[in-house]
Amino acid sequence: MDIDKPTLQDELDKIRAVCEGNGLVFNLEYVRGDDVGARIRIAKVKAGNRRDYMQMIISGADQKQNANIIDEECVCEINWNGVGWDRQYTQTILAKPSVMSSLISDLDKAVG
Repeated sequence: MDIDKPTLQDELDKIRAVCEGNGLVFNLEYVRGDDVGARIRIAKVKAGNRRDYMQMIISGADQKQNANIIDEECVCEINWNGVGWDRQYTQTILAKPSVMSSLISDLDKAVG
């Protein structure tokens, strides 16, 4: 690995810091290959439901049927493109107004 290459762990740490700074739940779903990518689930969970949300994620329950637990959620996929880290965001549960839109902007600035 190139010494100047930011590691996947560096990227994950930055994303986790932004999530925690905004009161969001960060859940690393998997790391791809030899640290060349990852998938993260980021959620705005209703007050007092963090434990229920984590149990729901672990059990594999359908998040869309648990609107009483989740306000909003997105999946972030990170992949090494040979030069830098590409990030793709997919909103799985959308709220109005959306906090994820501004969060995605904050994440892109933080991990730039």
